[in-house]
Amino acid sequence: GDVMASDIIVTPQMVRDLRELTGVGMMECKDALKRHNGDMTAAQEYLRTKGFAVVTRRLIAREDQV
Repeated sequence: GDVMASDIIVTPQMVRDLRELTGVGMMECKDALKRHNGDMTAAQEYLRTKGFAVVTRRLIAREDQV
């Protein structure tokens, strides 16, 4: 049968990894992971479509040089 999204265990490590990848807040990352059954790639896409600025470390480093 279908597995409910709430049955998927989203670990703090998964949330931390997604935060590092996206720079998005903890609650948003946790929500995105739950919605996508812990799928990191799908969660990143979801955050992007929600309008969160998904940043990369390179972008941040570039701003420091200005």
